Amino acid sequence: MSLTQPGRVLALALSMILVSACGSGSDDQAARSNPAAASATYAGGAQQPQGKSAEEVAKSARGKLRCPASTTLPPRAENQPVDDLVGIRPGMVYDEAANAILCTDELLAMSANERRGFNLQTHGIKLRQGFEIKPAQPNVPMTQEALMKRMREEDRQRNNFVRVRDVPPGHSKWAVGTMGLPGQEKVINVIREQWFETERKPPTTNVERALVEKYGAPTQRKEYDGIWLLWAFDTLGRPITETSRLYGQCELDQRIDGMLKLKPECGLTIAAKLNPPRDNELLVEFLELHIVDQAKAFTAIEETERDLLALSQGRKASELERASQQADEVKL
Repeated sequence: MSLTQPGRVLALALSMILVSACGSGSDDQAARSNPAAASATYAGGAQQPQGKSAEEVAKSARGKLRCPASTTLPPRAENQPVDDLVGIRPGMVYDEAANAILCTDELLAMSANERRGFNLQTHGIKLRQGFEIKPAQPNVPMTQEALMKRMREEDRQRNNFVRVRDVPPGHSKWAVGTMGLPGQEKVINVIREQWFETERKPPTTNVERALVEKYGAPTQRKEYDGIWLLWAFDTLGRPITETSRLYGQCELDQRIDGMLKLKPECGLTIAAKLNPPRDNELLVEFLELHIVDQAKAFTAIEETERDLLALSQGRKASELERASQQADEVKL
């Protein structure tokens, strides 16, 4: 965790990747009893039996998922701004949020966020700082020629500043950040990258209208390579307008692979980017949307770090007491 002055800021590199592992035996049973805990077991890794379609891979990964998913998170207060993305809200329990997202699309499968997160002093305690959910990939053999062709195409897209799409048209991928002691993790931020059907891209005006109808009038709006919208509120739920001292201080990166910077002075923050296809700026090819309550996320991280320290100190004290009763005598 990094803090800077003035205005404390926490920064997280949100680079959530799909990881894979071989799943069998107890892993299979765990996945079926709790799909959200299945993590990377069925992400479509190379060690799976070959020849499975994307639908078959997803079905194995999801186990006995029950939809619609339930949540224990209390409803949002009536006087507070809208803070959900298809029902997914900051504060939801890890497994409940994962199951709710999986219920939005039968092709989705979940993987853990193993590589990036806040740089906390965990004292050796493993934390689940989030997860990624994206459409399952077919597990079919790929020739060296086909693999090289795909890599060349991805390089070509990057060199032409084109987003490398790893989501089928009409589907979405999600990145969710969580914080809390093991078994007590709750959502602190939610990001979705939604790709529209190739021949059914919606008009930009329709998408912007839908966003405004749900979240209200944005506090900032910019146009560059598409339309960028921001809804920023203070910790009391009041919109941060141009007359506020916080105006321009609570911006948010909407990208899944972007940076998450948290300020305790900022409350609920929502960022959306309407990305057009290269040949028609009047349509939306994919929509990026990010929701976080910065102050609450900041507090959750600080409390988790404090609780981790307390657990570590308690463990050391117990080990010291046990050692004082069982340790070998020192012979000099």
